[in-house]
Amino acid sequence: MLKGDPTKPVFVIEGIGAKPWWVHLQTGATVIGIAGGCWNSPFQIEQLLQVTQGQQWILLPDGDSIYNQHVLNSYLAFSRLVPDLQIRWWNQFYKGQDADETTAWQDGTDIPSTEFFDPDRLSLLQARGWMFFLDRQPDISINARFLPSGLVANCTQRLVGVIAGLGTGKTESQKEVVAHAKLADRPVIALSTLRRLSQQQGNRIGVPYFEEGRTDDLGSDVDRSFGLAYRRKVGFACCTASLRKSSALQFDPDDFKGAVVILDEWDTILSDLITNQTTDIAKHRVEVETALVALLQNAHQVFVLSGTLKQVDIDWIEGRMGERMHLIQNTFKPAANRRLTSCTREALLRSHLYTNLNSGSSVLVHTSDQKDSPWAAGKVAGSALAMCPALGKEQVEFLDGESTRSGSDRQKRLARDPNAVLPTLKLAALSPAVNTGVDITVRDHFDAVYVFSRGHLSVSDVIQVGGRLRDDTRRLLFVPSKVPAAGFGGETFWRRIRDNVQQHVRQFANEAAVSALVGTVLADDPGFIYAAKLYALRNQQALHYRQLITEGFERQGYTLETIDREPTPLEKQTTQKQKEHVTRLNDNEAIAIASAPMPSDDDADISPASRQKAETVRIFGVDPDDLTAFHIQNHDKALRGLRNRFLYANPTAAAMHSLQRIEARAPGGDLSKVHPFDISILTAAKRRMDWIRDLLVRANATDLLTYADSFSHRDPMVQRIHRAVLEDPAAKEFIGSQHTSFKDAIGVVQSILSVFGLGTQSKLGSRSEGRVRQYRITDALQPYNPRQVLAHWQQNPEVLLQEPSADAGGADYP
Repeated sequence: MLKGDPTKPVFVIEGIGAKPWWVHLQTGATVIGIAGGCWNSPFQIEQLLQVTQGQQWILLPDGDSIYNQHVLNSYLAFSRLVPDLQIRWWNQFYKGQDADETTAWQDGTDIPSTEFFDPDRLSLLQARGWMFFLDRQPDISINARFLPSGLVANCTQRLVGVIAGLGTGKTESQKEVVAHAKLADRPVIALSTLRRLSQQQGNRIGVPYFEEGRTDDLGSDVDRSFGLAYRRKVGFACCTASLRKSSALQFDPDDFKGAVVILDEWDTILSDLITNQTTDIAKHRVEVETALVALLQNAHQVFVLSGTLKQVDIDWIEGRMGERMHLIQNTFKPAANRRLTSCTREALLRSHLYTNLNSGSSVLVHTSDQKDSPWAAGKVAGSALAMCPALGKEQVEFLDGESTRSGSDRQKRLARDPNAVLPTLKLAALSPAVNTGVDITVRDHFDAVYVFSRGHLSVSDVIQVGGRLRDDTRRLLFVPSKVPAAGFGGETFWRRIRDNVQQHVRQFANEAAVSALVGTVLADDPGFIYAAKLYALRNQQALHYRQLITEGFERQGYTLETIDREPTPLEKQTTQKQKEHVTRLNDNEAIAIASAPMPSDDDADISPASRQKAETVRIFGVDPDDLTAFHIQNHDKALRGLRNRFLYANPTAAAMHSLQRIEARAPGGDLSKVHPFDISILTAAKRRMDWIRDLLVRANATDLLTYADSFSHRDPMVQRIHRAVLEDPAAKEFIGSQHTSFKDAIGVVQSILSVFGLGTQSKLGSRSEGRVRQYRITDALQPYNPRQVLAHWQQNPEVLLQEPSADAGGADYP
């Protein structure tokens, strides 16, 4: 302890070297330095409290400590020993921001320790740090409506980052970069996540778009070797999934040494590279990542642009290139004149939408829901035609992933050139297939923009989607306050995710005898660390989804208005009416599929309905004549539940299921080339079945899934299961999350049953039973004839093994 002015507070800091001396010399106050392992020392702290009696104690947390669970646990233990402890906070989210490294702490905010360590508040603070703060000041900071000409293109640094809002001239800056590269006779490679976005980007900045083995300005019969020579000289725009030798591009990074690389919306590109589980990039993740790293390392210059660049995005590319990013930030708020209305209840947004349509307004809807949801793009459009008599079919259009591939001519034109089609519409409902990265320059046509996301889109993507229309049209938003976690049990500390995934890789290596993976050390790999941080960030976002999104809009300049009330009877009626229309639409679609003819080998053009019917018949082994709308509507739910029953009863099949799905991601059959996070995700179903099987053995409840009698929370079997779950820390990963308490015994049993598509029905017990509620297990999947389906899979395991797992990560939109 360094004694100082007794009229000043006592500052507590980690370390016993120069750090406490520095704070003492700056303030003249008493400073207590505590070694890392001594925070929970009751006797010493009691003595120090007596010496400093009457003085306020203020803890100065180190930078980055808010993301280190071990350090936070130490601080929390310390706070319990010091009455009325205050925590000083100066946004020290990252290393390099300790009290001896900056003077910002002197202007920090003192927060009572009980408030600081409140789990919800602490979690929100962590999420804000991930989302909105960087570990450095920008090298160039401006506040301008548009990025000045030459500001970006004239940079000479190898790695240049640009943070600027939507509509502030990032595309014009890219054009200038291309012009400079052409003068220097260097090719430009512009990358994006989706084909359509790459095409749009290439057309706008003057770089040929590459697709199917050729570039736009070369004929399809051009010799491939000439095409390569052309690309080496001019460059190209493409999606990141094409950065591999096995693609039509036949990409080899050695062919483009010295190129200029443009990464527009870099945070989206990187997130897609790491977490996409459904498209080509998932099948070739390691190959694509390796090629991208080689391209960046050999590039002459790399330009990274985004309106929502995060520190983890900067860390990844700096670590891979070995360069510090020259950072340009435009703090101008392009949405300063825009209003955002956040509805806290879905019915408020839904009723407002259809009321507006009935009044003759033109509206644009951005929605992330798919398929049968009332908020799916097609269902929004279909129910609008039914509920708004004045609307004609020619005034309404929707676009989702399916319609971009096999839709009408107008839908294809809408996907190709939205700005030409949108002015002709009174209602346009767009899914994420055209939400992210597409600029909508239509002005003074729409009266309102509606944004809906149930968690499929990240916080950054929702903010980007809301700003795609570049005028000041009012925005209305509904997002839930919380959404399901991205995976890994909802873990929000990236080091734990890193350690868990590494453990999963080693476990798989041992079980599958994959010697190339045994002893794999991943802790220091920057790509692996980024993936752990990204999943931790998404789990943080899931806990504070609405709050982070609205704050992100405000940081763009939006004026926020929140409507937080119960829907009126009329609003409820509108919502119910739309749901009923959607139910009828879904029923009609399912009936059409179930009654469609089975395709034959002679069919040259198979309808989507026939194709879906054949797939359902193949998977479930159902007689085509017995197929009903129920089978179609519950396809995904049945596949999850029945698959888990099969894997639970067949441990060998579960191991084969994991191995075959991992082998599908292995270039050339080399399992060591599968991304470790993919190994963890693709083996999750097996680990879950193993855990449930072991849990029920320990609880002497192996007959739970076939239990026919009624039971209550007092039932000995239920109590044994409950106790086993409470005692097992892994339960949060497999049937809950990091925030599940498992207080309710019946709820625990229901969580296990739901994994297998089973539910419960209940009734109040008789007086002789003490009016205790009784439960009985029900099977909503009985129409599928589970016994027959499981026998079908037993005889034809390849049918199930080829199916992608429903646990294989988040949504992706082609």
